[in-house]
Amino acid sequence: MKQVSVYLAGPDIFRNDAVEFAEEQKAICRGYGLEPQHPFDNNLEIKELGPEFRADIYAADIKQMIACDAIIANVNSFRGVEPDGGTAFEVGWFAGFNAALRVLKAAYPQKRIYCFCDDTLEYRERVLRAGYITDMKQDIDKDGLTISIFDMNVNLMIQVAAEEEGAFLMNGFEDCLKRIVADRDAGLFEDKAAA
Repeated sequence: MKQVSVYLAGPDIFRNDAVEFAEEQKAICRGYGLEPQHPFDNNLEIKELGPEFRADIYAADIKQMIACDAIIANVNSFRGVEPDGGTAFEVGWFAGFNAALRVLKAAYPQKRIYCFCDDTLEYRERVLRAGYITDMKQDIDKDGLTISIFDMNVNLMIQVAAEEEGAFLMNGFEDCLKRIVADRDAGLFEDKAAA
């Protein structure tokens, strides 16, 4: 059976207990027989680094994503009603990698995308709760921008990528792990040509 490596993405790196939380997540992954990769594994002391190291951090994270079979992304709201921008980039990177494989008809295993959002409210409801609109029937927010017309939990580019290339789950981190194990056991991580 293939050893599946997963890239752990999300705004959890900004928590006060970020390093300890990352170690807990990695231990849970290993308990499911998965090999976790976390941005903190790059041996970079994030809190002590200056801006001159930002390219090193970017390069190290990209290297990890290239090495992984799948991403588990925490797409809960972060500093507003949208997911963390870095996490959105990472999900997009995985989706773009897969799209490039399909275009090139490359024989390389696709990278599966698993996102979780603990907030079961649809996007419009979260926008209302955050005070950007005053009524669920509003189509325009307080800044004059259109509210998404789709009944989704996050931006459609993130949610659809996960739905089509893995799973978008509403029950958290461990449900993603269970789904990955089920997909692994069903042979979805075996090497095969891109569709």
